[in-house]
Amino acid sequence: MLPRVSLLLESSDPCMRTGVELPTSLSRTNGIFFGMFELCNIVGNLLSSLVLYQGEYNSTNINSSSFCGANDCPQEETVDIIADPESTVVYILLGVFLGCVAMGLGIVSVFLQPIQNPSSANENSIKKSLWSWFRLIIKTDIKFLLPFMLYTAIEQVVVFTELTKSYVSCPFGIQNVGYVMTSYGVCSASSSFLFSKIAKYTRRYVLLGLAALLQMALMLWLYHWVPSQHDIYLVYVISSVWGISEGIWKTQTNSVLGEIFQDNKQSAFAVYEGFKSIAFTCTFVYSSMLCVSVKLIIAMTMLGLGMTLYALVEVRFLRRSPKTASVDNNEGAAKF
Repeated sequence: MLPRVSLLLESSDPCMRTGVELPTSLSRTNGIFFGMFELCNIVGNLLSSLVLYQGEYNSTNINSSSFCGANDCPQEETVDIIADPESTVVYILLGVFLGCVAMGLGIVSVFLQPIQNPSSANENSIKKSLWSWFRLIIKTDIKFLLPFMLYTAIEQVVVFTELTKSYVSCPFGIQNVGYVMTSYGVCSASSSFLFSKIAKYTRRYVLLGLAALLQMALMLWLYHWVPSQHDIYLVYVISSVWGISEGIWKTQTNSVLGEIFQDNKQSAFAVYEGFKSIAFTCTFVYSSMLCVSVKLIIAMTMLGLGMTLYALVEVRFLRRSPKTASVDNNEGAAKF
C-alpha cells in the first residue's frame, strides 16, 4: 500500500503542468486511482454471484430474525442457518478467481514499467524507517489522527464481514452477497471520481463530515434493524450509501495526509498503513468473539472519537499564518 500511495503523492507532473493547488491535485489524483481500484469490487463480486447462483440452496424454517442482523452472536451458531454452496460450485468459483489472478499477473508483468529506485539499502534501512515512524507520531499532530486511521480499517471490516454475513447471507442466502457488494463497488468507484471533482469547490472537512454522518446513520440503522425476507432492497440501499461514503474516505484521507504532512509524506503514509493493519488484525480477532451489536457500538465510538480529534487537527492546521500556509501550499504543489 505504501509504495503505491507514495508514488501517487510524489509524482511531479500534474501540478507542474496544470498549476492547480495541492489539495485539488491530491483529490484529483487519488480520485482517479481509487475509482479504478474499486472496479475490482464490481468485477469480482459480480462473478461470484453469477457462479454461486448456479447452485441449489435449501431453505430453512428457522426464524432468521432471532439470529440475523444485530442479534447475530457467536454462541447462536448463525452459520448453521446459512446454506453452503455445493462443492462443484465452490471449485468453479475458485477456478475463476485463480484465472483472474493469473491474467492480472500476466498483464502487469508485460505492460507495467519497472520503477527505478536509486536509493541505497542503507538509506531505507528498517531502523531508520522505524525511527522516522515514531518520531513523526511524537512530534506532529498525526498522533491525534490515530483513532481516525483505526476507524478507516474498522469500517471496512464492518461492511465486508458483518454486513455480508449477518445482513445478507443469514436472511437472504450467500448467493446474494456478490450482487449486494457489486452495488457497493459501483457506488464506491463513482463516488471516488465524483467527490475528487467536488473537492475543488469545497473543503475536505465538509466531505469527510458528510461521510461520517452517512456511516453513523447507517450503523445506527443496522443496530436497530432486523432484516426479513421482504427487505432485501434495503440491503442494496445500505451497501450503496456505504460505498458512497467509502469513496470519500479513500480520496480525502489521502489528501489530508498529503497536505498536512507534506514534509513527511512517506512517514505519514507509513503510520497510516501501519495502524490500519493493526486495526484490521484486532477487528478480525474480536469479530469472532462478539455480537454484531457490540461490534457496531465499537465502530460508532471509534468514528465519533476519530472525527473529533480530526477536527482538532484540521483547526490547528487552518489556524496557521495565511502567508505561511500559502507558501507551504505553493512549494508543496511544485514538489507534487
